[in-house]
Amino acid sequence: MTPEVHEEPGRGSAAHRRRWRILGLLGVAQLMLILDVTVVAIALPRIEIDLGLSRAVVTWTVSAYTLTFGGLLLLDVTLLTRRPVATGTFLILMATALMIAVFFLGTFYFQHAQGYGPLQTGLLFLPVALAAMLGASLTGRVIARLGARRPAGAGALAAAIGMTVPALSMHPATVVAGMTTAAAGTGAMFVVASATALGQVAPHESGVASGIVSTFHEFGASLGAAVISSAAAASLAGETLTGFTNGFTVAAAAAGAAALLASVLAPGRPATAPSASDTPQE
Repeated sequence: MTPEVHEEPGRGSAAHRRRWRILGLLGVAQLMLILDVTVVAIALPRIEIDLGLSRAVVTWTVSAYTLTFGGLLLLDVTLLTRRPVATGTFLILMATALMIAVFFLGTFYFQHAQGYGPLQTGLLFLPVALAAMLGASLTGRVIARLGARRPAGAGALAAAIGMTVPALSMHPATVVAGMTTAAAGTGAMFVVASATALGQVAPHESGVASGIVSTFHEFGASLGAAVISSAAAASLAGETLTGFTNGFTVAAAAAGAAALLASVLAPGRPATAPSASDTPQE
């Protein structure tokens, strides 16, 4: 006979109650963070006009904002020597840079080139936000079955296609359609990045790995703002649409390169354990 194992009463149920509270708290914190970044991005043209700032100063508004937050999270980077963590940080950096490109170029295009107000611009970004959530949700459902490689490549490819649309046609409808497609791809990349970086580390290393992912998330925002603002300089400083076209072209090329690298670096489909029927019977 095997001895019965008795668990301490109340311990398991208390742990379950706390985990949902912690999840809710983290969800609210993430919502406030994304809301804060979105408000700053959409308000940039108005900040530039009201304060009389130059293009370089506006760019550094985003860079200083994200670098300060990212610097506070920079922890032990020895985990970056592991391929899954390095792949995850690369994907989170690229996904964030592409998302910042969407908000940065879209905000200045709608408010500078089209003369829309902040409210109308914010409403035009609603399908972008919904597409990002949809892409993340769908990826979360299939990544355990398909592995990280296919969703990562598909997400980056969708981002590349979405960025290509406004690069070819600078019309408000095509810009919204392209940004929405790109957002769905970046949403998928966010999920793959987190799952890849955090899914294969020991429990006692998960906090450090999470800090590294969050740090590169902020660095990606700074990198995206710096590169895209330079590519779109002509449109930010003048009345031409050439700069916006250049910015979306650079973003499309970066997303295409990310798709190629993700198809090589991201883990493939996980090996399935043999089922009971496949086990030889004695």
